Amino acid sequence: MFLNPYILFALSAISVPILIHLFNLRKVRRQEFSTLMFLKEIQKTKLRRLRLQRLLLLALRILIIIFIVLAFADPIFRGYTQGKGENLTKLSIVFIDDSFSMSARSARGELFSVAKEELKQIDKLYSSSDKLYIIRTSSLTAPEYSTLRDTKNPSVNTDTSAGVSDAVFDISPAIRKAQEIISENAYPVNEIFIISDFQKINFSPPRSSVSQTFDNTADFRQSSSYLYLLNLGHRVPNNISINAIDIKTKLIEPSREIKLTAALKNFNNYNVTGKQINLYIEGQKISEMYADLAPYERKEIEFSFKPSKPGLVNGYAELVQANYQDDEIAKDNRFSFNLFVPEEYSVGIYSPTAEASRYIRTVLGLSPVYKIKTISSLADLTAGSPTGTPTGSPTGTPTGSPTGTPTGSLSGSEDQTGMIFIAGKTSFSVDEINAVSDYLKQGRGVFIFPPVNADVKSYNELLSKLGGFKLTEKINGKSAVNPLLSSGGKFSSLDFQHPVLEGIFRDKSLTATDFSPDIDAPEIYSIYPSLAGISTSVLMTMKDNVPFLLETKTPGSPLLFCAVSADMQMSDFPKNPLFAPVITKSVAYLTSAFNGHAYTNKQNAISNHEAYLTSAFSGHTYNNKQNAILNHDTYLTSAFNVHAYTNKQNAILNHDTLESNLLLASASEITDYFKQSGLKNVQIITNPGTELAGIVAENRTGTSLWYWFIISAVILTFLEMYYSKKLST
Repeated sequence: MFLNPYILFALSAISVPILIHLFNLRKVRRQEFSTLMFLKEIQKTKLRRLRLQRLLLLALRILIIIFIVLAFADPIFRGYTQGKGENLTKLSIVFIDDSFSMSARSARGELFSVAKEELKQIDKLYSSSDKLYIIRTSSLTAPEYSTLRDTKNPSVNTDTSAGVSDAVFDISPAIRKAQEIISENAYPVNEIFIISDFQKINFSPPRSSVSQTFDNTADFRQSSSYLYLLNLGHRVPNNISINAIDIKTKLIEPSREIKLTAALKNFNNYNVTGKQINLYIEGQKISEMYADLAPYERKEIEFSFKPSKPGLVNGYAELVQANYQDDEIAKDNRFSFNLFVPEEYSVGIYSPTAEASRYIRTVLGLSPVYKIKTISSLADLTAGSPTGTPTGSPTGTPTGSPTGTPTGSLSGSEDQTGMIFIAGKTSFSVDEINAVSDYLKQGRGVFIFPPVNADVKSYNELLSKLGGFKLTEKINGKSAVNPLLSSGGKFSSLDFQHPVLEGIFRDKSLTATDFSPDIDAPEIYSIYPSLAGISTSVLMTMKDNVPFLLETKTPGSPLLFCAVSADMQMSDFPKNPLFAPVITKSVAYLTSAFNGHAYTNKQNAISNHEAYLTSAFSGHTYNNKQNAILNHDTYLTSAFNVHAYTNKQNAILNHDTLESNLLLASASEITDYFKQSGLKNVQIITNPGTELAGIVAENRTGTSLWYWFIISAVILTFLEMYYSKKLST
């Protein structure tokens, strides 16, 4: 397309160099000299080369004329709004990255503030008939996306008045949301803007599955959709973060010192020194440590404290942001945790007969801290568990108190038990197997003592469900055939460092590899040997390497299994000095699995610090101040306590540690990502403050090409002068 097409008649001027070329091709009378005949072949080669050079010179002169004429004719590349009418309405979708990496600073100020300034520039590109959506990336998983306006509205900061969030920006949900909005609207032109610093993690699988992201983006691929990437990330900010809390003390007991570590990570490419990390318990600073870190080093800083009272203990480790040059991001400088110091233990016991659990009850009955609850049916073990839905709509306002109990209740008094003993159970039905599995998944521990007449096949079905070990047939009676039973006497190995066995022996320095011949094993009458699985560890082993006490790690809480019964039918273990401490410490250990640890949630962001989850698995949150339920995909910041069943079972949700890695995606990495999608109308704008309006306007109306034709004509002119001089010499 040309703005001055009448100029094209000047292309007839290309006949001038052609005529000059033809005029120079004069015929020369050939006369051969006998003395120069040997030069004949050389002359032919020179003449052919000369003809080619003259043809090239002719082509250069023709092209110079053509490019000059085309430049004056002013050709333009057709824009995507050309020919669609003056009153063309447009749909604009703007995604503004509000992840905490956007709190870093650039020459223009904080990146998130710069992003909001870019919103004002984008707003000027649209008229009152256009439709504009502005979406914070932290709200991409919300049921309703944020609509800034349907008609012209000068207030473009309505949806971005808050600062950065704890949510991580993943490019995939943004593309899917754009596709969803485009499908819901029928506009001839769709323009999508993403304002971000574009970290590597925004594009990296498994956070984003490119093929999954673009499976249903046919509308987005069409020529009516255009994607502009406003890249604000021009340098990698310096950062140090706390990215984990690990509670080292596995048995949380009253008046016992608790040890934990805070993992400090240096994301800088240089050494940092004297970094201060403080430990806070219940809002009070109780300890401080200092650390030096090498480039990209991760170091665990150890703390210890003694809780002042039983109950829920909240705490956090915080890195002091003393030097902004070393640590530009403050959002990842705190990592929270909580745990429960029990004042008493709620223990469930299931046994078909009183004798099967008599010794367990006797041990626990010696102390008032153990509240025993008889469980009548394993099938009802998780009835009404927090996997159900709380009263009220999950997206609306709940009825009743937000701190109320979820719908349903456990049968009898089986709710709120931190762990259960199952003793003397011959076999398990499918419902009972599922109930025990669910109970473990909810973070509550199980300790099983099989009876003398256990159905090995049924037990293996349960253990298989839990991904644990496998029982083999029971060994019976004392005989030479069974040296284990005839030799008796001692254990072959004990895991002295396991929380169940730690500290119950006179020698406190024993390790997992130590062997003490002074520790007497119970006398065995019969036993269930087992084949340990991948997730199984053996805590106590009899002679001939027959496991006696095993632990299987499940997705929720551990399962402990003793190879003999809890009565006197298979051994005299109930009368052995080890029985009582194993029972009591198992209660503390399995109940401690209920304690909250430092978790992260990668979906959304809310700011009220009074929300509580009714379950670690149901995902519904109550807000004690506003009486509102928030969906499970809401991103919870580090100040939230997540409660399962009772206020004694908690978890903490923290910032996503991946966001602390501030490495930026290169232009080629971004381009390659979108190549996989089939999206063709994608443009990266590296200086949006000065380039955005011009680039969008050019793409809409078309791009003038006269400048490129003038440059081409100048380059060809220099080439023509070079060859002309060469031919003349």
